[in-house]
Amino acid sequence: MPLPLRRTAVGRGRRHLPDRLRLFRRNLFPEYFRANPDSQIPLYQTKFGIYEENSGLDKVKMSLGHDGYIYEVMKNYLPMESLYMLRYHSFYAWHRHGAYDYLCNEQDRAMLPWVLKFNPYDLYSKGHTKPDFKQLKPYYDDLFAEFFSGKNRLVNRFDAASLARRSTSGRRHGVEWLA
Repeated sequence: MPLPLRRTAVGRGRRHLPDRLRLFRRNLFPEYFRANPDSQIPLYQTKFGIYEENSGLDKVKMSLGHDGYIYEVMKNYLPMESLYMLRYHSFYAWHRHGAYDYLCNEQDRAMLPWVLKFNPYDLYSKGHTKPDFKQLKPYYDDLFAEFFSGKNRLVNRFDAASLARRSTSGRRHGVEWLA
């Protein structure tokens, strides 16, 4: 039976964090974590929590967010390096501060440079000018054709114009995609 998500998974913003173990001391807004009922479970306050040393990040339950969602959508279509970039780009405690390395296996450590290469394109990379989707559509159509041709029904359901409407509708992207 899958473990339920920790109640702090909502409201973490862009931070991607593991569940069911002691949290990294530099997490934002620690007062919210202290109010979480999970903070009263002794096992979850230990270094390893429910995990074994070097078991691998793929065994660690992470807070639900855009990282995990896009990983689930793309996991059958992209190479491992790309999947790590998508899945762990907001896991700053790991890739920026070295926290939770004791949970990593050799594959995780080998993929870390890819996550670091992707991060500058994610963080603070959004412009203030609304993109011209008619101009961008051919570029993204070519990318979709190259990487997802006939493989991914989701890509066929969303074109650049509909994504533009969704992203400007005032709703949070993750909620909109899941709706």
